[in-house]
Amino acid sequence: MNAAATAPDAAASAEVHAGFARRAEALHAHGASDEALRLLAAGVRRNPDDATARLVLARVCADTGRDAEARDWLESALRADPECPAARK
Repeated sequence: MNAAATAPDAAASAEVHAGFARRAEALHAHGASDEALRLLAAGVRRNPDDATARLVLARVCADTGRDAEARDWLESALRADPECPAARK
């Protein structure tokens, strides 16, 4: 089997990345913020360049009174993607 046939599809990989951040946002919206934070932290460990997940982490931290952590995650998102328009707001 050639390498191209076994490599994960880039679009599917992007969907998996987006999936855990969307699930975490839904958990947070339904009051399961601690579970959302655990899911996001695990996702960031697996996907260290994912600026979107870091932004969601920042928002959940801010919403739950973890202001210092929120700032740290926002700064981390900017380091991961300095051009990220959402992180610059």
